[in-house]
Amino acid sequence: MPYEFLVWLLAVLIQAAVLAINMHITLQFTDLENDNTNPHDAASAINSVVLWEYGLEGFLAIWLILNGKWFSALLPLAILAFHIQQWRFGRQYIDVTEIYRQVKPRRQQAVTKLIVYLFLFAWILYSFIYVMLHSLLTPAGKVAAREILQEAAATLH
Repeated sequence: MPYEFLVWLLAVLIQAAVLAINMHITLQFTDLENDNTNPHDAASAINSVVLWEYGLEGFLAIWLILNGKWFSALLPLAILAFHIQQWRFGRQYIDVTEIYRQVKPRRQQAVTKLIVYLFLFAWILYSFIYVMLHSLLTPAGKVAAREILQEAAATLH
């Protein structure tokens, strides 16, 4: 298996995990806002996955840079800079006593990050599929795939 295929496969898996973590955080804030959970449970559920989110996204940025994917590393680097800023100012964790005052802006922040993570996941998945198709197909397979795709495109008109 080509190395570039493995680079993108790991990137897809990491970004899928980060996306799942952020969905969990967003759902916790939504449940808290709708009074479906208590503040202590929500804060402990969110605080237990924050380091995983920060660490995985940081690892993804470093992984892409080390493998020469500079353009694809721009968005993870911006997210990493945001996470470092959150960490510097001590805003990475949720305080149980302050959670009701922070729930609306934190939920909006989580939704915004979810949108960014979805965009990044789509880009990484596209890159993975592109590399998979170009590295795993033989030259004869590429010709056959091109003919099939051209025939499929011709039937759309």
